[in-house]
Amino acid sequence: MAAAAVLVMAVIVPSGRAQAQVGAAERLLEQVRWLSDEARAGRLPGETGHDQVRDHLIDAFHALRLQTSGADGDYAQPLTVPLGQRRTAVAANVIGVLAGRSSQLKDEIVVVSAHYDHLGLGEHSRLAADRGSVHPGADDNASGVAVLLGVAAALADTALPRTVVFAAFTGEEQGAVGSRFYVADAQGAIPGRIVANINLDMVGRLNGKPVQVLSTATSPDWPLVIEAASRDSEVPARALAGGGGGSDQQSFIARSIPAVQVFTGGHDDYHRPSDTVDRIDAEGLAAIERFVVALTRELAARDETLRPGVFEQAAPPSDPGSPRRSSFGVMPDFNHVGPGVRIEAITSPDVPAAHAGLHPGDIIMTIAGRSVMDLRDYAQILRELTPDNPVSVCLTRGNQTLEVTLSPKRTE
Repeated sequence: MAAAAVLVMAVIVPSGRAQAQVGAAERLLEQVRWLSDEARAGRLPGETGHDQVRDHLIDAFHALRLQTSGADGDYAQPLTVPLGQRRTAVAANVIGVLAGRSSQLKDEIVVVSAHYDHLGLGEHSRLAADRGSVHPGADDNASGVAVLLGVAAALADTALPRTVVFAAFTGEEQGAVGSRFYVADAQGAIPGRIVANINLDMVGRLNGKPVQVLSTATSPDWPLVIEAASRDSEVPARALAGGGGGSDQQSFIARSIPAVQVFTGGHDDYHRPSDTVDRIDAEGLAAIERFVVALTRELAARDETLRPGVFEQAAPPSDPGSPRRSSFGVMPDFNHVGPGVRIEAITSPDVPAAHAGLHPGDIIMTIAGRSVMDLRDYAQILRELTPDNPVSVCLTRGNQTLEVTLSPKRTE
């Protein structure tokens, strides 16, 4: 399949942007379909479906003639992923390198990343009814992997000044395990210095909206770089200072490396068996691919390295070996500007937020008397709550201020 993807791109690109868009949409959708197929069984680290995707990625990088990283000459970077309840799995990041051509800039590395793991059969799903069902993860994050492969194919024969590393991470769902291992490991990158990260996570539901680029406060140069990429690709984009959540860019931010997440928004199917390929916006995927190609080119060729900005991190992920944090059952709105956490979606009719009468659009201002200024506060408070213990939540709904009581549920 990887070789076929390269051939398709070679045929369609010379025939014009409109035809290329159609061909790219079909190619990307087929990639998502394969990655999220029931045969992959949710891509849980250590399981057969996960390893099939690992081998697929290795074959794709080999077909594109990307270089390997590290001293062992292998695309796979082995690591151990904790799965909770004292279980672990042997898994691997898959790393491909496009060496820079400038003697002055080739040791500066731009990492383009996406995570290829998902939740398997949903052993720790927040809803008991979902446990035991394949969690296909079409948007989270087969969409990001498909775009990663498309960007790698588009740039594989390009002479760029800086080195570009294409990184498919494992263990993101267990707390960004793979990306943290990558940035900490001496063999995680070819000799050089990582200067930027573009992380693709949940990019499958654009549906005519601008691309969201989160965590741009990590460099004051991100808005200008994003504007240039948007102009070159003809894809509208929004640079958002915060909202990075807990995805793999946080592993780079923790090392004071400017890093962003490309994102198309949350939805009710997040971490559920209903995150299926039929809900993916194929034309939107093609637009995302064009935008990320342009963004990568801009970063790899600009004269100056991105200046450092603000490196606030999301609250650290829970240790998969210990009880996980409580949940209200809401999807936050990462675009919200201002105090509080705005609810973008209620994840199910059978979650604490639904039982308490919360609605999309409500803004959570306090929990158990503690102020919620942003997502960081929200995540930290949830980690400290006792599951099933009722708490008071103050929220705004339009011009109203309401107070409700709900009992958070443990996420496992």
